[in-house]
Amino acid sequence: MKRTQVQIPDPLYNRARRVAQDRDWSVSEVFRRALEQYIAECSLAERPPVEMMLWLLSLCW
Repeated sequence: MKRTQVQIPDPLYNRARRVAQDRDWSVSEVFRRALEQYIAECSLAERPPVEMMLWLLSLCW
């Protein structure tokens, strides 16, 4: 796992901290999960329409 530093606006950090407390996670875990979800959604947007439809259908099975 890589370590990195990012600058986060205070209001966003405070919201992430509350999410972490609610779920008994670290703040790092909140940011990891959020980044994973964002990247997955970006990847979906780049897929050809047919491939995206097949992927969406696979979620229903």
